[in-house]
Amino acid sequence: MLLFTLALDDVPLAFASSQMVYALVWFWWIAWPFVWQESQWKPVTASSGLLSKHHRTLLVEFAAMVFIKLALTEGEKMLLLVLFNEQQWGVFGLVSNLGSIILRLLFAPVEEIAYSVFSAPSVEEKQQQRTARLTLLRALLLLQGGVGWLGLCFGPIFSHAAVRLVYGREWAASEAPTVLAAYCAFLFSASLNGILEAFMYSQCSPAWVRKCNFWQVGISAVLIMVSWAGQSSGPIALVVANSLAMLLRATLGLIFAYDCLQPSWNELRLRPVGQLFGLLALGSRMIAWLVLPLKEPWQTVVAVMSTAIAIASAGFVCKEELFATVLAVKKSKEKV
Repeated sequence: MLLFTLALDDVPLAFASSQMVYALVWFWWIAWPFVWQESQWKPVTASSGLLSKHHRTLLVEFAAMVFIKLALTEGEKMLLLVLFNEQQWGVFGLVSNLGSIILRLLFAPVEEIAYSVFSAPSVEEKQQQRTARLTLLRALLLLQGGVGWLGLCFGPIFSHAAVRLVYGREWAASEAPTVLAAYCAFLFSASLNGILEAFMYSQCSPAWVRKCNFWQVGISAVLIMVSWAGQSSGPIALVVANSLAMLLRATLGLIFAYDCLQPSWNELRLRPVGQLFGLLALGSRMIAWLVLPLKEPWQTVVAVMSTAIAIASAGFVCKEELFATVLAVKKSKEKV
């Protein structure tokens, strides 16, 4: 990319050209043995020309997945261009860039590791595998979902201060803080969906993938309709639509996980989770009632200290559950 940039003096064209070279190198490296080793090439081409029927089916499925993935990841940008004005483009871009730091730096690595752990082969018996996977899935949902819940509870309190600190007073006076507060709900939805999809795609069959592709089309339709219906509200409508779409995707993963693991009520142990999340939500509402709006520096300091106390207090009350969760993740790491 550096060489293309120096030669073409056009960064977008240089990026596109370097990606094309990258793809060609990978394609040639994979295709090389089949081109030059006739004994490996003949079994593939003898029955149906270039590709066998099974390979063509896989390519069709992968092409559909790529199209749906593109619609889900880039569809919001297309909706943004069509439904909103230039100022709202800037607000949404600013908020999504700020919020996506959590997605890229915290959630994405955890989800990649989770996928590797869930898909790793095991020598344990089937019932032991089910118990181990259920314990790990619950632990990861509690840890990453807990981070998302913290953002949902306390993020709106500090949204104005965060925008002002990072981008300045001009953006803080716009609707960016309100959109960032709404984006915290998307982060919570994404925290749950990431772990559930990591489990689902590590365990599901091709038939389930096809079902998911079908439902993803419906989820995309919901995203479009909610964004269109709420366009008068500005970028918040797009954030709400994204949050709803993410929750629907998480629901697909939850249905698969329940069908695959068949957990009992005792195995889920929802009471301590509800207690922890309830204490955090109560603490955030009390802080919001006491210090909002954050107009003075001392109010921000008080809010930060109060938030730390609320989180520490909730963690202390539910310390046994948190220790058990961390221990479950540690044991799974040692097995891998």
